[in-house]
Amino acid sequence: MSSLLSLSEQKTVYLVRHGITIYPTDVTVGGSLAPKFKEVQAGGYAPLCEDGREQARKAEAIIKRLKPSFIAHTGTTRTEHTAEIINQYIKVPVYAIPDLRDQDWGDWTNIHKQVREQLLAEGKNPPGGETKEQLKHRIMNLGWPEFFSHCSSNQSPGLLVGHDTDFKAIKDELGIGNFKPKNGEVLELVFKPHNPVFPVDLSRMWLYKSTWSHDKGDLKVGGEVIMVPGTGKDYPEEPVYTEESGNSKYNQVSELSI
Repeated sequence: MSSLLSLSEQKTVYLVRHGITIYPTDVTVGGSLAPKFKEVQAGGYAPLCEDGREQARKAEAIIKRLKPSFIAHTGTTRTEHTAEIINQYIKVPVYAIPDLRDQDWGDWTNIHKQVREQLLAEGKNPPGGETKEQLKHRIMNLGWPEFFSHCSSNQSPGLLVGHDTDFKAIKDELGIGNFKPKNGEVLELVFKPHNPVFPVDLSRMWLYKSTWSHDKGDLKVGGEVIMVPGTGKDYPEEPVYTEESGNSKYNQVSELSI
């Protein structure tokens, strides 16, 4: 039984997908660089590009207001760099959990994504790498138990800087529909093990301020429930910022100075 299905108490987890990297995502897989690129770091993983660092900085502006008790990343360069940017002000303990890393593609690491998809469609598996079943087993039975071992209680939620595969594994395990967070997006997952109908709440987090406020530092974190388990409702492609509170309308974070 996976760690998510055997939780004995409610847990809150913040999730951030790592910022984008310097390599073109349409030609490489598994977070590594195609041979023609020279910016290879230890382990073959690419560092964040400037847009990826900006995504991490926007996530940091939200996370520092949520105050997680620790940050975990997967040990890859892109998740470690994102975690470092997020942690530069809150300065909480940081842990590497390699069992939550992205799929190991073995000999397919540097092949074109279209070639990989064709091979998968033919029922083939990556030589020297992981199958989808092996990936899910690693994440659910090794990675998540280690993550939750750092959560002393529901009063001390943790933050995972991870990959879309971590989120897909949760989706498959709990049957909550399909979702693929954007790079740098902040999500809140609340696991409720004693609720068989709605075992998890999933919310997108953002910064807002009321239109009448002139204090740019007076920002708060808002949340929008984006998936209801058991309804078949999928993760929406774009957020809709239509929240109102009294006479105050909220602005989305892209319009704010953070």
